[in-house]
Amino acid sequence: MAQNESLLAIVDAIIGEDAILGGFSAHILHPGAKSMGIHVDYPYWAMPAPFPKYPVLELQVIWLMEDFTANNGAPFFAAGTQNWASQPNKWQFKAIAKRMTGKAGSAIISHGLCWHDTSDNNSDRPRVSLLGNYTPQYIHPLENNLFDYQPEAIENAPPRLKKLLRHNLMPKSQPIHGMNFLK
Repeated sequence: MAQNESLLAIVDAIIGEDAILGGFSAHILHPGAKSMGIHVDYPYWAMPAPFPKYPVLELQVIWLMEDFTANNGAPFFAAGTQNWASQPNKWQFKAIAKRMTGKAGSAIISHGLCWHDTSDNNSDRPRVSLLGNYTPQYIHPLENNLFDYQPEAIENAPPRLKKLLRHNLMPKSQPIHGMNFLK
């Protein structure tokens, strides 16, 4: 899923072909769970506002592992708020946010600056999704995926996955940036 070709075409068009996978995790909203709170995504929440609008520093992909409904905690998004480059405002959010429902197998792609929140899960089942965060390679990833892996998995991975996971970087024995000094 992290290397879905249609998804990566969008990531490449917005972030660039040097994008990395800054994180990939499951998100389970259990029955009775309340909203998490209106927020922007990493790395924006780790910065002081106002946030930089350009370049785009994060895209989040939410893969729906089951239907997202009004009853099971489908998220709310306030479209266009990424252009405000500001901390979320509860009252503005409530006035413009729309619930994002959808069918299992779908994906929601959002700009990391777009204000969003989960809603309450009033169903009797967990609502499960997978979250993928794509960032430019110069952003420190939210998760460290460089070292926590089975060597065989990365050895057999296609080149794009190695790039997304930062395993195609130059070996430590070579300089990262070649420099020529005048003598």
